[in-house]
Amino acid sequence: MKVDMVFEGGGVLGICFVGALASLKQNGYEFERCAGASAGAIVAALVVAGYSVEELYDIIGNTNFSIFKKNQRYWKIPIPRALEFLGKNGLYSGENIENWIKPLLEAKGVTKFKHVMKNGNSKLRIITSDVTKGDMLVLPEDLKKYGIDPGEFDIATAVRMSASIPFYFTPYILDYKEGKSCIVDGGLLSNFPIWIFDVEGLPRWPTIGLRLEKIRPKQKSTRCGLFKFTKEVVSAPIDVNGERFIRDKDLVRTITIQYQGLSATDFDIVHKYKEVLFKLGYKYTETFLKRWDFERYVSTLKNDKKV
Repeated sequence: MKVDMVFEGGGVLGICFVGALASLKQNGYEFERCAGASAGAIVAALVVAGYSVEELYDIIGNTNFSIFKKNQRYWKIPIPRALEFLGKNGLYSGENIENWIKPLLEAKGVTKFKHVMKNGNSKLRIITSDVTKGDMLVLPEDLKKYGIDPGEFDIATAVRMSASIPFYFTPYILDYKEGKSCIVDGGLLSNFPIWIFDVEGLPRWPTIGLRLEKIRPKQKSTRCGLFKFTKEVVSAPIDVNGERFIRDKDLVRTITIQYQGLSATDFDIVHKYKEVLFKLGYKYTETFLKRWDFERYVSTLKNDKKV
């Protein structure tokens, strides 16, 4: 069965999604269209580009995620990190994300949105946030607002935009005829765009969402130093218990993967937990599929429309 996939943002925790995809594939699902924000945009782009679950697993195993924290210095002499942050609005260069995914997309011959378009419609949708205009963007469609040809835009750049966690990675500055906009993590305005492939009437095949839910300890420390505060601010859109904001009809088509311990920006230590995260995604998806019934879901939609 065909299925459209929507991936929530989650930083390094997006490794869980590969385990989920493995389960779906083994159960006979074929991925048609994909959308996502932040780390979800990375997974979505690689799936639409044609990477198999096995290839995605190899990419995880061969990636040193600490490369995302590589600094691009603009000065020849060392300067305090705080001054770099103030000068660039981020601790680490957002180009690290783009430079990592670009050769992966090139290897599949999928570099621009036109390569994943059919009749002008893109099989890939990426959520970003224009903080200059205070607007959520769905790429590639919304590039028309800036006078930019959606088909000619680089997917790697769009992914970099969506995955630029505020304060952590430098934002992307989008130049267009009427000015400039500061573009950051799509999760800032819509971390889980489960609605993105919805249509009028009944769907031909399901849309399944993948989201993350942090298992929180009963008591949380009240100490809040500068470092801890900054880390929690950038993780908040990812770690928040978003289930309160998801409609009932969306919850039934959402695979919620629970995790604990790690944070979205634990790039330095995630290599120790790659296998654990993969297995979590697989386990929760297997549980979901035991109760999921697309025909019953469609029947529910029919009844809703009659009311």
